[in-house]
Amino acid sequence: MEIAEKQKIQIIALQETKLNEKYNLKYKNYNILKKDRNKEGGGLAFLIKNLYYEDIAINIPNTSDLEAQGIKANWNLYQQHTNEDFGKAPTRIKDLEQNWISFKNTIIKPAKVSIPRELSYALENTDLNKTPGPDGIHGQMISNLGKNGKERLLNIFNNSWKTVKLPQD
Repeated sequence: MEIAEKQKIQIIALQETKLNEKYNLKYKNYNILKKDRNKEGGGLAFLIKNLYYEDIAINIPNTSDLEAQGIKANWNLYQQHTNEDFGKAPTRIKDLEQNWISFKNTIIKPAKVSIPRELSYALENTDLNKTPGPDGIHGQMISNLGKNGKERLLNIFNNSWKTVKLPQD
């Protein structure tokens, strides 16, 4: 569990848990979805952190010793939040700047709720000592940005993905 916490693992799949229905498995900050075996041994469990998920029923014939358990992780929570928020936002703003600000503000909140680690994960897994590209920005500069700078960068990334365009620089 220490490794899972350090690596920010969101889903852990366990087999051969050897648990029964009387044992209530708990771990701080994780939702537990377990499937106990009626006989000795076996058993499955998912430990799920910070994700919306659905249990998927997998039908196995009673004559089989096979155990199966499934979940559907809802990775696209961002889309759900933005759809709701855009449904509430003003739709006919004629001024380009006000329209852009409304759009930007509408995507920032859902991004914080549903993908708060997108940028942090990328920074943690980037070689910050590489030579800068043509823009002259070192990895250390990005890594040491404050909260507002990182939010601005995340907004640029999200805008780039949404529009399928990259800044000319």
